[in-house]
Amino acid sequence: MLLYINGQSREIPSEVDTVQRLLDHLNIGKKILIVQHNEEILKRENYASAPLREGDRIEIVHFVGGG
Repeated sequence: MLLYINGQSREIPSEVDTVQRLLDHLNIGKKILIVQHNEEILKRENYASAPLREGDRIEIVHFVGGG
């Protein structure tokens, strides 16, 4: 399935069918994130129920600590 992740097109396996599975596939499922799915910011509790479809646009922002 073709998705646009942070502006880049990426081919993702078809079994990666929710936002949570995508984050796990990218090995970032445990980080503190903000995820925008087709221009809508998702709450973390909705990641597992947010379905992915061909051509969806995902923006992922994660925070890095420092000073």
